[in-house]
Amino acid sequence: MKKILKFFIILIFTYSSINASDQVGSKVKGFYIHKSNIVLLKLFKDTPLCKDQSWPFMFSIKSDIEKGWINTIMMRKASNKAIGVGYTANPNGRCSIEYIYFYDTEN
Repeated sequence: MKKILKFFIILIFTYSSINASDQVGSKVKGFYIHKSNIVLLKLFKDTPLCKDQSWPFMFSIKSDIEKGWINTIMMRKASNKAIGVGYTANPNGRCSIEYIYFYDTEN
């Protein structure tokens, strides 16, 4: 019984953390890196869950993960391909990026 209870608790926490972020996919419209290690991102698709529509998404460069995000954003922009952004909604300002991904369906 304890193993079943433990399994369901882990399942609930896993499901909650995966679904904690909203996501949007679109081509990159704008990309801004400030000397204070703040990165701003704008996609062509509107994001009504972010109040600041001039630069709706942001993240701080703190590790190699964020540096990888920058490379991915630049690669997708250069190839004119869409990018996916998982983010935390912010009705009072910019949304914080939680993850970045891409998925091409072309062969």
